Amino acid sequence: MLTAGKADETVADGNGVRPGHSIFTAHLLDGLEGAASSKEGIITASGVMAYVYDRVARDQYSHQTPHYGFVDGDGDFIFDTSLLDAAHAEAKEDKGEGKTQEGSGEVDILINTSPQISSAPEVSTSVADTVKGLLSDPTKRIKLDDFVSLHVKRVLDATDLRHFPMQGDEVNKDSFNARINKYEEIVRDLQQILILIAKWGDSRQLRLLETALSRLAEADKGGAGLVVWLHLTWYPIMVLMYSAGISALANQKYDALKIVLQTMVQAEPSRDNAREPLIVPVMSNMTDLHDAFKYLTGQEQKYVP
Repeated sequence: MLTAGKADETVADGNGVRPGHSIFTAHLLDGLEGAASSKEGIITASGVMAYVYDRVARDQYSHQTPHYGFVDGDGDFIFDTSLLDAAHAEAKEDKGEGKTQEGSGEVDILINTSPQISSAPEVSTSVADTVKGLLSDPTKRIKLDDFVSLHVKRVLDATDLRHFPMQGDEVNKDSFNARINKYEEIVRDLQQILILIAKWGDSRQLRLLETALSRLAEADKGGAGLVVWLHLTWYPIMVLMYSAGISALANQKYDALKIVLQTMVQAEPSRDNAREPLIVPVMSNMTDLHDAFKYLTGQEQKYVP
């Protein structure tokens, strides 16, 4: 899904870079017509999303921020513009020096949803080395966005209610430690990514930090079940916040620290779109678990969160 603005924003109906179009629609059309394509002529849906997000946010007439997310599943939509280029060339041959034949300019664009096509850059290096390379090259902004989005989707899929049911498992030392260890393993790659973005990211790249944290915070965490398991769904986000926050502090990147603590999220969808700084729901849920954390080795005698 790609929306013109967030839930609490009023979006413009005009002032687009294309006459007769809104700010959002004008940049969306530019992206679909090639501005968001890779050097190979491939346009991905996530690439279009990143392009529109960036251009609308930087537009001088804009007071809105596009919002995007995934309803379900993995993968990406791939638009192969080579077909469009070939069709345009054929249309030019058909019309020659004269007028275009009726209908000759209408072209269907292939949408390929093959799961074998990944939105991540094709690299053989470690996650950390990949992120460092993408952060250091401004021309790879879209690839960095795709890379972060891919890892966020992986975390969302691995931590959803199918893998971490809120009911059934008895809460004891073994089950609590097992969930903690499993959560930490799942977020390990994304943890490295956010640490490096918090340390090296510029103002545009830091938006990926905000996007990643907000998507994780606003994911479905279940509405019923054992209270301990419901609260513990916020633990992976706390790990990521803590790691990125320490990285930001160590490098005096206070703009990054502000994003880590104050990214606005809708933690409880039932509250009429109420939004609050991310630190509030995370620490509220974690402090409610301070007794449960005594299950961890060495924490048995701790009496504060």
